[in-house]
Amino acid sequence: MVEILCVAAGGKRLAVKGGDEREMMAACGSCTIPREAARRPCLYLVPIKTERDGRIQDYFLCRWFYTIRPEQPATKTDWMCIGCRFWFPRPPVHFFKDLERVTQKLIQYHHDVWAGRITFPRLYPAPVEWPKPVSRWKQFLQDLLVLWQGRMG
Repeated sequence: MVEILCVAAGGKRLAVKGGDEREMMAACGSCTIPREAARRPCLYLVPIKTERDGRIQDYFLCRWFYTIRPEQPATKTDWMCIGCRFWFPRPPVHFFKDLERVTQKLIQYHHDVWAGRITFPRLYPAPVEWPKPVSRWKQFLQDLLVLWQGRMG
């Protein structure tokens, strides 16, 4: 018996090969993870699929920055990976020894935050919008300007 598992759902069994695959098709058919993860795949990107407010939802977390606004994780990768200074090319999935464990840990962390079991001091007074993506060239020019101003000052 070969099981078909969803790593993004923490290793949840979707189907058995050769068996009834309707549940798998329902879960995988509307999944945004393959498209978003292929946009600019990063070593630190951890997609999760979990239930929130009675619906299964896809979220995208960064291994470095998942604690930033955990009450509202990203549902797309365009803002978080495109202009990231820490981006590193994602190796093939079989090189990840801890992906399932990390995914389960991040799912549990977010469930704890949403249930109020983890609280943290707010560093900002009200919900803020995610920053707009900055092109690499614009970021490079901004960094260059800062360096130039530092030498002149």
